[in-house]
Amino acid sequence: MSLTQSDRPVSVSTPLETDKLVFWKMTADEGLGKLFHYRLDLLSEDSDINFNLLLGEQVKVWLQNDNGETRYFNGLVAEVTYSGQVSNFEHYQVILRPWLWFLTISSGCRIFQNKAVPDIIKQIFRDNSFSDFEEKLSETYQNLEYCVQYNETDFNFVSRLMESAGIYYYFRHDEHGHKLVLADSVEAHKDESQGDIPYFPPENKERRTEEHIFSWLSRAEVQSGTYSVQDTDYHNPPTVTSGQKSDSESHSLSEQERYEFHDYNSNPDDTKRYARIRLEELKAMSVMVCAEGNSIKLGSGRLFTLQDYPRDDQNIEYLITHANFSISLDDYTSSQTQSGGKDSPLVYQCRFEAISRERAFRPARLTAKPVVYGAQTAVVVGAKDEEINIDQHGRIKVRFYWSRDNTGNSCWVRVSQSLAGNKWGSLHIPRVGQEVIVHFINGDPDRPIVTGAVYNTEMPPPYSMPANKTQSGIKTRSSTKGTAENFNELRFEDKKGSEEVYLHAERTFTRIVENDDFLSVGFEKSDPGDQSVQIYGNRSTMLETGNDSLELKKGDQSIDIAGKQAVDIAGNQTVSIKGDQSTEINGKQQISAKGGISQKSPASIELKVGGSSIKIEPAKITIKSPQVEIKADGKLDIKSPMTTVSGDAVLTLKGGIIKIN
Repeated sequence: MSLTQSDRPVSVSTPLETDKLVFWKMTADEGLGKLFHYRLDLLSEDSDINFNLLLGEQVKVWLQNDNGETRYFNGLVAEVTYSGQVSNFEHYQVILRPWLWFLTISSGCRIFQNKAVPDIIKQIFRDNSFSDFEEKLSETYQNLEYCVQYNETDFNFVSRLMESAGIYYYFRHDEHGHKLVLADSVEAHKDESQGDIPYFPPENKERRTEEHIFSWLSRAEVQSGTYSVQDTDYHNPPTVTSGQKSDSESHSLSEQERYEFHDYNSNPDDTKRYARIRLEELKAMSVMVCAEGNSIKLGSGRLFTLQDYPRDDQNIEYLITHANFSISLDDYTSSQTQSGGKDSPLVYQCRFEAISRERAFRPARLTAKPVVYGAQTAVVVGAKDEEINIDQHGRIKVRFYWSRDNTGNSCWVRVSQSLAGNKWGSLHIPRVGQEVIVHFINGDPDRPIVTGAVYNTEMPPPYSMPANKTQSGIKTRSSTKGTAENFNELRFEDKKGSEEVYLHAERTFTRIVENDDFLSVGFEKSDPGDQSVQIYGNRSTMLETGNDSLELKKGDQSIDIAGKQAVDIAGNQTVSIKGDQSTEINGKQQISAKGGISQKSPASIELKVGGSSIKIEPAKITIKSPQVEIKADGKLDIKSPMTTVSGDAVLTLKGGIIKIN
């Protein structure tokens, strides 16, 4: 007779034809915030079942009690094993896991910006093509400015986010499948209430006729009564935010404090919430019960009320946090059981852990956050045609090489400088397209910081290497749309015998000296040097106060002016020349002195025009010219002790009246 599950209290449904595989026994483990694990032992008359027809497919087990109540266990096949024969039947083992388990075999690196934890989790679910989930969250979750999944499975990523935020999940099973429920309070379980379940001691024979709980162990432990958190706030340095939550029990030594330096740049409200979540995590399982029963109502995520326990303070409503089951039937060896029947022996038992519904449940932080060991390189990014992309803090955005999405840019990342003060220090902003070095504070992928930049084949050094290996310096590029010809530069040449400091300003060069200014060219007499100043435009020098002095201790000065020269002196001018002075003027010379002109020489003063001259000597004045004309519009007086007037050729004296002596 063929195997059949008709009228049996436990049945299994697979993608294969009906009763191709029949239920024999099952062990199950499930818990809040945990992946369930159902191991089914199934029997078949076919030893050649194709595993690929089962892997990844949904399998359903349903159990019915004497009251007609049905309990479902649903899952997706993650593993199939054929283990030979049992009592002349082919024995198969099938492992059922929730759809969430399949996120343990997918991994990635991606960046989320300005999203709350629940939104990130739901996006991961949808990106894996899963939609059987329901959100029953009571709290409000702030957006995370920057959150990175880094070289970890999708499951580990969402698990650590949930554990940190105090979110957990459980699964609801029905005849159609299983649904994940996101929860953060007991309110998410109000539809899972199973009512009263009685307690019967093991020796009470009544337990054989009514589903009940027959083993009950209550446990309490000493736990911290205060959780304190301290955090930094980048936007308001050096502000330190802190949060503290206290909830001490009534017993001795219940006020011990846990302290954590969070270092996640949180605001004060987030820090206080974090402290509360962490304390609730510690206290979640500090008072709990471990029990056993045979009621199919028992299961992870369900509420029930204990009834008839000898200790009254235990007869309250509980939330089941963890459960494992053992379900078995006979092995179909008798003709009666091969053909089915409700008299098939059934063994059902559930061991579980529970807490009072008044005690908040929080998942333990078991999933480690990835650590970035060492530095990485990344490319600076910005909008199209944008050369410099920064915010008001001088931060930049980068794209890591591990990012598979071109839109997966980083958050605003601070750039390390050699010195950073209150509106003083050094400042160099990496530009779009440049490759930068990124470190991570405490190895946290959520906390990048740019610590330097590197050249590559697309962005080579400013000086050809290795030909110019002795050169170093700073060379910038004009923005926007600057070319290799548009730059400012400070360059050092350290090649022996060719040492040079080179300074180039693309346009304006402003130099401000608030006190003394010293320039030495040729520092020692044995180290002579020249200075050359060449200006293509105008030059203007203004001394607001003080004097201007130019001293040439040795050597000559030459001034060559191609155009005009104008000298405006508000005071006196004194020129002292120890040698000769020579002035050559190709045009005219005009001297105008409102106060008079005085020229003095101990030797002589001579004026020459062609063949004419006037020479003034200490003892005489000599006037020479082919013709001398003296004309006075008024009176001309010539007086001396002795006067000689001679004309070698002709002497003419002419006047209206001539008087002699």
